[in-house]
Amino acid sequence: LLKIKIPLFSPNKFFKDGILTELCYYLFIIINILFIFTGTISMLINLLYGIDNDKKMFIQSISSFGQFNIYDIIYVIIFFTLSLIFHEFGHMIVARKHKINVPDIGVMLYLLVPCAYTNLTFLNYCNNKKTKLKVFLAGSLSDCGLLGISMTLFHLYAPNIISKYFLFSALVCMMSIIGNLVITFKFDGYYILQTLLDVDNLKKTSISVIVAYIGVLFAKFKNRDKKLDLRQVGDGDVNLEFLFSVIYIFLSMLYIPIMIGSGVIILFIQIGASCIIQI
Repeated sequence: LLKIKIPLFSPNKFFKDGILTELCYYLFIIINILFIFTGTISMLINLLYGIDNDKKMFIQSISSFGQFNIYDIIYVIIFFTLSLIFHEFGHMIVARKHKINVPDIGVMLYLLVPCAYTNLTFLNYCNNKKTKLKVFLAGSLSDCGLLGISMTLFHLYAPNIISKYFLFSALVCMMSIIGNLVITFKFDGYYILQTLLDVDNLKKTSISVIVAYIGVLFAKFKNRDKKLDLRQVGDGDVNLEFLFSVIYIFLSMLYIPIMIGSGVIILFIQIGASCIIQI
């Protein structure tokens, strides 16, 4: 019930092995790299030469929650939906380029949060770590590309009123990048870390390591005459593995409370700042 999926269409039917898949793949890569490059250049120019006062005043003027209207909210929802589509398209097109079976793409409720998904189950049968990383990173590449073009357009048009929508777009992209690279939920960051560590089912394995380590400690205290080697549990240095597992599971349990708490703190700061400005 915490992960309800609704498939929308099958990429295997539309993107078969052939020129269309190849063309879409290279266009996706080139366009996003170009957008990232332009965004980086525009940011460097503003850092080197300084952001002029008009832009600073414009950013300050739209930073208050009271400045948002219904059209701004509608725009953010529409852009967020489009960014989700491009994000999942990135996963899909890179997977299909490497002949990975992608049964479906759709929408889902993950922990009651609406989002999109790409069915990458068959990527588990791929033994090439580089290919797996390409597929998992493709979504973030799309977000970075949208972020780059949004920042470029913002710096070109600010302080024109239309530029605020490019700033909203950039903020949505940054939130998407940060959210998807979180390693405590089964989003892109989780699978990237799992692939880099070459561990199957990272969360379950971490819990198993903790349970096994505690079992060895319990056995050691129970049989004090016997010398037990803690490294007998699993492969490699269990001390480091145990430390990583504890930290990872600890962060997994505290991530949501930390996010809620930080959001509440930021809200209070924003309200406090608005009251001070009015006084």
